[in-house]
Amino acid sequence: MKQQPSIIYKRFLQKTESTATHQKRTIAEIQDEICIVDLTLSPKGSWHFMPEFNTILAIPLAGGIQVQEPEKMHTIPVGNFLELYPTPENHVAITNPFASETVNCILIHYNSAQGQSQLQTLELPFFQWQNNSLHLTLRQFSNREEFEFMPQKPNHPLWAICLAGAFEFENRLLEDRDGLQLISPHLCEMESLCEGSILGLIQL
Repeated sequence: MKQQPSIIYKRFLQKTESTATHQKRTIAEIQDEICIVDLTLSPKGSWHFMPEFNTILAIPLAGGIQVQEPEKMHTIPVGNFLELYPTPENHVAITNPFASETVNCILIHYNSAQGQSQLQTLELPFFQWQNNSLHLTLRQFSNREEFEFMPQKPNHPLWAICLAGAFEFENRLLEDRDGLQLISPHLCEMESLCEGSILGLIQL
């Protein structure tokens, strides 16, 4: 099979920031377009940042999180996600509300038309969502399950993120938190290598 042009983001090469309260791993980043972050928070830990984009999707994967804006607190349980429109030049804090367990989430930063921040339900094994700028697909697989995916926008880059397990995606191995950007994607073929593997597909 001929491989589609791509950029791979292996976990061990990703930019990482570690403190006593959090570990932030930047899975993929394109200036002024998108930043995909894997964030792990220690018990009662938090990460404070100044948004560089006007929209954030916060998706808890293990344990719920809280998102603090200057004038509002959002609580996001597992099985939900938050579409957040932070106020420019104001800090946002992502917090672990639990005293004895570590939590983990994925944050997708990008620009879109402004709207109302809202909590939404996320249901696996197959979930799709889009707004005016971003199309998101999350899918959970059984072992050795094969799947074909046709991107919504063939001339726009597609990011594939392994959120759990491992995959063979377009003849490339993607393991836990590895990412792959297809430059001009067309029909994508993939196979799960583990029971319960989860793949995220993101396109602007």
